Amino acid sequence: MVKDRTLQILIAILLITALIYARSYNQTFLFGWDDGEYITNPDIKDLSITNIGKYFSSFYLGMYQPIPVLTFSLNIYLGGENPVGFHLFSLLIHFINILLVFNLVKKLSGSNPAAILAALLLAVHPMNVESISWLSARSTGLFSMFYLLSLTAYLKYIREGLKTTQLLLVLTFFITALFCKSMAATLPMVLVVLDFWEKRKVNKKMIFEKIPFFALSIIFGLISIRAAASFGHITVLEADYTLIDRLFLLSYGAAFYLVKFFIPVNLSAIYAYPDKTAGWLPAEYYLSLLLILLLAIGAYRLKRYRRETLLGVLFFLLSISMVLPLFWSRLFIVAERYVYLPYVGLFCIGGIWFNALLKNEIKIRTSTRTWILGVISVWILVFGISSFVRTSVWRDTRSLMEDVIDKKRSLADQAFAWFFMGNISDREGNNQQAIKNYSLAINMNPRHIQALNNRGIMLGIEGDFQGSLNDFNEAIHLKPDFAEAFYNRGIVYYRLNRQEDACKDWQQAAYLGFGQTKEVLNNYCNKSGQ
Repeated sequence: MVKDRTLQILIAILLITALIYARSYNQTFLFGWDDGEYITNPDIKDLSITNIGKYFSSFYLGMYQPIPVLTFSLNIYLGGENPVGFHLFSLLIHFINILLVFNLVKKLSGSNPAAILAALLLAVHPMNVESISWLSARSTGLFSMFYLLSLTAYLKYIREGLKTTQLLLVLTFFITALFCKSMAATLPMVLVVLDFWEKRKVNKKMIFEKIPFFALSIIFGLISIRAAASFGHITVLEADYTLIDRLFLLSYGAAFYLVKFFIPVNLSAIYAYPDKTAGWLPAEYYLSLLLILLLAIGAYRLKRYRRETLLGVLFFLLSISMVLPLFWSRLFIVAERYVYLPYVGLFCIGGIWFNALLKNEIKIRTSTRTWILGVISVWILVFGISSFVRTSVWRDTRSLMEDVIDKKRSLADQAFAWFFMGNISDREGNNQQAIKNYSLAINMNPRHIQALNNRGIMLGIEGDFQGSLNDFNEAIHLKPDFAEAFYNRGIVYYRLNRQEDACKDWQQAAYLGFGQTKEVLNNYCNKSGQ
């Protein structure tokens, strides 16, 4: 049992969190930004034994996440398609994670102040807004909850006699986390770090007990890659970047998250991959490696709390390793939701140093200590205000994309935002505005094949068949295996009475695995002997 004062502080943190996310309850579903794909899915709207089986045997939006999908179905079953219930559920998961982080850091550090600061940082950090305000990111909160439960259970396993039943509990929480999000596959590596933190001797038992954990990580990792590839959301980086480039992409990703930990400004829903100019990446990608090296040297030269700092750093790096860009990646180079769990390692470091400062274990002047504590207080206050302001950006898809455009981080980011703005206009039935938005995306990124494809569709609907063909031709030129573009170009050819060309394109789309093609081939080609 925690002391009454600690309990009061934790309740206050939860109340502050509820205040920060108060405006989330008025948010709509983000149609065109994944939410709508879940809410309108007939299987998810109908909670039944058959459909629950589908959740565990199917991919949704290029991801294998059956438990989050099940919770969406439960939300609809209990409260209909009202966004309020969805947001309350996501906030409840965040509340639980705040308490779990307090408990874990308390067990690791033995310090209430350290654990309180870590929990408070999880509660108010602006980088976490995406994970809570965006309903489709619910998998992040859910996998983190079971990941933290598994780590806490593992500490008990080590400290209370290595009981098999306790290890089975650790494994159960781990498997549940894997059914929420593939990032949970990093847990076995963190368990090894906890072994060394607890000063376990390396022996056969310690090695053999990890085998099922690593085996499950490999299996679910492969499932994740297959899921992303099936949706076209996996980017093979070697196609556009050399190995040296990718090392700098990786260092940039790590440096980005570290910088945003301290200075979470200019946040965005979109962080596109960089364009190379004359074979070179932007300068910040090369400077990122220097930053990483300086931080590593600084951590190595620490005379106090080096072991504690190493624990937090390894937790951060290992738990985020799956989403750092090196060989392949999803659509964007970094994403704010990826650090929801990994930042716990950095929160732990901050808590331990904060506790040392409070207990006068760091020998500095009283005035200096007071000044540092004041800076920390202001820092946390600013975090809370920033998070409160940022929640409004997630009000609807248009607001989210307008925020990306207003930030002007890069032309690549803005191109993606205008592409999604085009999708919004298409959904609203405003074809001319959709064409304008897709054109802005293409002007900013002439290689944006999805914008070319979608503008081609809109131009075809508006009767500009030549413009439509030009867009599909360019999209296919840029991506020769772009099945959807072949399918859509086939439709334009058919409307131009070029049936032979149409059937060739549809056959190619079918060969490339585009599912809708079979019907048109049967209806318009096979019967005529094409």
